[in-house]
Amino acid sequence: MNSKERILAAFRHESVDRVPCSPHMGPGLISRLQPDEWQALRTHTDVTMNAGGLGDLAIFGGQYYLDHCRRTTEGNVTTVEVETPKGMLVSTIEVTQESGGGSTTTEHMGKSDADIERLFSIPYQPPTFDVDAYHHWTQDLGDDGLVALGTCSPFRVLLGFFGPNALYLRMADDADMMERIVATMYERVAIYIDACMDKGVEHFWMGGSEHCGPGVVSPKLFRRLVTPYDKRLVAQIHERGGTQNMHMHGKLKAVCDDLLEIGSDTLSPVETGLRGDLTLAEAKALIGDRICVKGNLDDMAFLAIEPLEAVRAAALDALQQAAAGGGYILSGTDAGIYSPEWVQSFLAMAEVAKTYAL
Repeated sequence: MNSKERILAAFRHESVDRVPCSPHMGPGLISRLQPDEWQALRTHTDVTMNAGGLGDLAIFGGQYYLDHCRRTTEGNVTTVEVETPKGMLVSTIEVTQESGGGSTTTEHMGKSDADIERLFSIPYQPPTFDVDAYHHWTQDLGDDGLVALGTCSPFRVLLGFFGPNALYLRMADDADMMERIVATMYERVAIYIDACMDKGVEHFWMGGSEHCGPGVVSPKLFRRLVTPYDKRLVAQIHERGGTQNMHMHGKLKAVCDDLLEIGSDTLSPVETGLRGDLTLAEAKALIGDRICVKGNLDDMAFLAIEPLEAVRAAALDALQQAAAGGGYILSGTDAGIYSPEWVQSFLAMAEVAKTYAL
């Protein structure tokens, strides 16, 4: 089997020649790899990759948003302005030393009820876009792994629009309005996914549901604001022969029935310990007969810092917990980080996977 076949067989709970070992990559991470590191990962592991798609607010606002969104940068601060029929939406993004050269949104667009009115005043028209990055990486990676197009759970637009503090206060005060935004976003994500599949996209990597997870809010809100909308999107993808990986950090035990109802092909990264509340063995027992489990050695807190002997032992333990019966991919936590140690850890994990008897 080649890597792509091996990953898809794990998605389908079919027989594999060995358990896939899949570092999760994006174009930015790949650009930081040394050529010999990238070649080694392609040769010895089973790469999964997220090729970025449209941003959440671009999906919500459609072509009008794209045509009326203006970015200006002064020093380390970028201001984003969207002129709507009811006034301006404004956010600011700052590059800081504290974030290691990364960016932090210091002002979100959704600061008031008037901003919500402005968001809904945008006249929707499906956006014009391409999926060239997806096709480029699908061709470049070939049989060495699986490329998915990144998209969002409809819930995630709330986080980007309000920011976390304002979002959770508003969810407590006016869940009806939050659901109105999510329901509208669902309709537009559905249009976007159909358009992507018309352009040849087969595989999707969907994130954002974690921000409504039981480690953050009541599971009742997850069942209201995530389950019905994600479920319909997954069914839509499946009806056209595609696959969907649900990326969800955090605690999962209280929503396992919802995850089964949503029906994703794969769930990653299924964290254990302080961040999560399921071991791989528990996840396999609760959902693993219907959903492929992918994970869960922590990229930053483990794979980037621990000696290879400890990495090999942890990889073996993960295989012993979750490999039986198929439907498991040995992986990290999809952090998108790079370090030489992280690369060497994945190569060590792949060695263990190759010698593990199914």
